[in-house]
Order: sequence, then C-alpha cells, then structure tokens
Amino acid sequence: MNKKIVDEFLKFAGLKPIYPVNDVVPITVFPINDRIGSYIETLKPYFENPEEVKEGLVRVKLMELLFHITDSNDRLLHQMMQPISKDRGSIAKIMEENFLNPVFS
Repeated sequence: MNKKIVDEFLKFAGLKPIYPVNDVVPITVFPINDRIGSYIETLKPYFENPEEVKEGLVRVKLMELLFHITDSNDRLLHQMMQPISKDRGSIAKIMEENFLNPVFS
C-alpha cells in the first residue's frame, strides 16, 4: 500500500493517521471472513467486463475492501500505517517466503 492510498482511506474512514509507527507489525496472512468473501463475489462482474469499470468505482471498491480488512483485524491498520522501508523486502521476496502458508481456513 502506498502512503497516499492509506492516507485517503484514513481520511475517508474518519481516522487520524498515527505516522510514524514505531513498533514493527510482522507481515502476516489472514483468513478471509464471510464479509470479505461476499465482497470478493461482488467483484466478479467487473472481471467479466473490465472495459466497463470506471476509475472512480475502483477507488470505491478499494476503500470498501480496506474497511472490511481493517474491521476483521485491527493490526492490519497499524501494519498499513508503517513507513515503507527497504528492510521490509519486495513483494516477490514476501511471496517466496510465504507461499506455503495457508490462506483459507
């Protein structure tokens, strides 16, 4: 998550940013709950007709996803607010280290 999107979400959600976050929250994989599962179902029509998806709708759906995710685990909100550092590693590295971790429970 880039800082701009996180800040936009915090403003949209009426939350105050707490930059900088000093404690490091480990990167983890969380199981999806029923609300996130239902949210994923709402995305299927957009994948079927991607040319009809407007940029504004993408932003709204992203904000909706962030609400669901942060409601399901408050540690994720703190994780998103951590400054991006080079020590955190690349997405490829994180995927390689965690690809055997179960995502669904």
